[in-house]
Amino acid sequence: MKPDGFSAHAATSGRLRAAFRSPARPEGGQADGTAAPSPRVGERGTRAAGDEGLLTERRAVPGAFEHQHAASHSHVSGLTISAIIPTFRRFPYMLSTVEQLLGQTRVPDEIIVVDQTPLEEIAPEERARLESLCEAHPRIRYVRQEEAFVYKARNLAAAVASTDILLYLDDDIEFSSDLTERHLENFENPGLAAVAGGVTSPGVAFSDDPLPAGFSRLPAGEQGYVFTGRGNRSYRVERVPYSPAGNFAIRRRVLMEMGGWDERIVHRGDVEMGIRLHKAGHRVDYDPCPRIVHFACPAGGSRDTDVSIPMPRWRRAVGWHYLALRHLRRRAFVRFGLWRAARFTILLKRNFVRPWKWPAELFAFFKGLVVARRWIRQGPMLPFASSDSVAYVSGAQTARESTE
Repeated sequence: MKPDGFSAHAATSGRLRAAFRSPARPEGGQADGTAAPSPRVGERGTRAAGDEGLLTERRAVPGAFEHQHAASHSHVSGLTISAIIPTFRRFPYMLSTVEQLLGQTRVPDEIIVVDQTPLEEIAPEERARLESLCEAHPRIRYVRQEEAFVYKARNLAAAVASTDILLYLDDDIEFSSDLTERHLENFENPGLAAVAGGVTSPGVAFSDDPLPAGFSRLPAGEQGYVFTGRGNRSYRVERVPYSPAGNFAIRRRVLMEMGGWDERIVHRGDVEMGIRLHKAGHRVDYDPCPRIVHFACPAGGSRDTDVSIPMPRWRRAVGWHYLALRHLRRRAFVRFGLWRAARFTILLKRNFVRPWKWPAELFAFFKGLVVARRWIRQGPMLPFASSDSVAYVSGAQTARESTE
């Protein structure tokens, strides 16, 4: 499958400025092509003050990284690593994440930013800040994707990358200075395909609670659903179908063998990837040590719980239906698939005080199921497993070369 409507621009002074001057506005705002509201900097511990514009309360998160590793500053086993940041309408947050990566004890060999933000929405001071970073640090690659679709962005970055390990990160996060080193240490084990890092929120501690009894005996699909809701464990868990795309490292070779991220999915593609890796026999370990604090910025992104994002109602249900039809059976299909799809349509809190919306929400629920069934018949959209994968990688390599 060819990467519809993406273009790349150099992360150097001249080409980057040309990218920002481009008069063409990227089509669409969300996965379905609709526009989303502009981000409101100033929420969740942010402020809009000059070029800083960021996360003033982050530093006050109690005990955020109290067990920080004493880093060795050495490269682990000679492996190279790319940090990948897809971003949409969160430019100030993205810049902060890039700056944190540049301060790592093991700085990533590449920092690939796939920006889906409309050019005219990027403030001049933010553009200047990015230009300055790119001029000072050639390892930063700024790639533009016209369609706002996070799973296409993740696949595009994988094709652009030239390293052994791909580290996928959210754009609105904070982490300790040894994040990449901690991830790389895991890959000293040649049998390990991927690492799911710890994810928590401001003021939320990791949990010591054990996993449910019989967890290891559950089918891969059910394990994936169960563990996704318990991804902030304080202890290591081996061989788990879990891939939180906000803090997830994977061997590039393995991702290519798996065909990439499924581009059928609007939401929850990270759940699907974890289950698919597990079913294919690849080992994924959960390690809480390379951890991030996720601020869940209320604007931008593609979160299906954000009802302010203009999106057809059925889009909020179709991902859960699709996952359930692909990976669950019998009672688990009802418990995880139908129930969770209902949570994001019929059972949204706002609907309890607006009963006149129930018919439309019921229609959305069942339309999502119909669409998911059609997608199942058509099969997954895996760009690196399709007949057009050579064209996809070739196009991405052209984008990579233009940033060098």
